[in-house]
Amino acid sequence: MEEMTVRLEKLKSMRAAHVHVLSGTPEEDANRKLMGWAERSGAVRKGARLFGRNTYPTDNMEPHGYEFFLTIAGR
Repeated sequence: MEEMTVRLEKLKSMRAAHVHVLSGTPEEDANRKLMGWAERSGAVRKGARLFGRNTYPTDNMEPHGYEFFLTIAGR
């Protein structure tokens, strides 16, 4: 196995748009939903950051969901 460097950083507060999807293809569906909204609303900007993670609404591995956070400019 290849060695990997890991570091922990404390992030500054940031505004973010959030989406959560529970479906058969949650990663793709959540991405399509969030990016569609971001493009229509003009929220996509240089330097935006995208964070995502799996979610499990039960103790079982399936079904599972996915959520994304897309950083957006503050007002």
